[in-house]
Amino acid sequence: MMIDNILSFIDKKKPMNIYDDSKDNMVLRDFLALDRTIMANERTFLAWFRTAISLIAGGLAIIKFSEDLIFLISGVILIGMGFVIGLIGTIRYIRIHKRLAKIKF
Repeated sequence: MMIDNILSFIDKKKPMNIYDDSKDNMVLRDFLALDRTIMANERTFLAWFRTAISLIAGGLAIIKFSEDLIFLISGVILIGMGFVIGLIGTIRYIRIHKRLAKIKF
C-alpha cells in the first residue's frame, strides 16, 4: 500500500497523505492529543502577537522620546518589524488551525 501511495504521488505530483485523518479511526488518546495541539497553536499565536506588540510599543517609545535621526529610523524599523511579525504569526495560526479543523470537525 505504501508503494502505491508513493507511485501515485510521483505520477500525480500532488502531496500524499500517509496519515489516516479520519475521525472514525481515532481513539480518545488521539482526540486529547489533537486538543493539546490546538491549545499549543493558540499559545504560539499569542507569543507571536506579544512579540509584535512589544516591538511596536518599543518603536513608538523610541520615536516619542528621541530627537536623533538614527533613533527615529530605528523606531520606524521596529514598528515595521512588529507589524510583519504580527502578520506572520496570524497567517501561521490560521494555516495550522485550518489543518487541525479538518481532522477534528
